[in-house]
Amino acid sequence: MFIKSIIAPIREIVAEANELANMRFDIQIPKERQDEIGDLQKAPLSIRDTLPKNRGNISMNITGTRISVKT
Repeated sequence: MFIKSIIAPIREIVAEANELANMRFDIQIPKERQDEIGDLQKAPLSIRDTLPKNRGNISMNITGTRISVKT
């Protein structure tokens, strides 16, 4: 039972990170824990909340290998 309480949330976090990698920003965290796993659960939410706002500041120039990021 103890292992499940650790593995299940980590699997959810991995799934959420994969959703973000695919530019899907509608992820949800079902419950908030008050431990290290809870801190880890909050990281994808932070990315979810900040990346779309800053996406307009990121531009790519695909001539060769040049990539520029405007902040």
